[in-house]
Amino acid sequence: MARVVPQQVVQILGFSGNDADVDVRPFIDVANTIVTEELQGKELSSQRMKLVELYLAAHFAQLSIVGGDRRLVKIGDATEMYDFGEVSGEGLSATRFGRQAIALDTTGSLGTMAARPVKAVFRVV
Repeated sequence: MARVVPQQVVQILGFSGNDADVDVRPFIDVANTIVTEELQGKELSSQRMKLVELYLAAHFAQLSIVGGDRRLVKIGDATEMYDFGEVSGEGLSATRFGRQAIALDTTGSLGTMAARPVKAVFRVV
């Protein structure tokens, strides 16, 4: 069972208006699987595991919806996109949310995962 709810992920992503209707449940499912399989039983508090799951879900949503470390803001017909500079890594290091999840994981498990080479990167333009 997921530790976070969609509204929490949408809020941390900073989505509002029509963007707040995006379905983030698939990203929560992925984050929950990783936290459960990689971190459960490693002496992390339930609150810390919840935070890691939240930031992982936001990481996967950010990559899939926006395409990296960017922020999309829509107000009516106007759209603004802010790019936070060069991607500082691949995998979990590709977004500020992934980097935050790594920082929250005091077991080092996510850092080890992030250090593994990425086998493939797909981008839709």
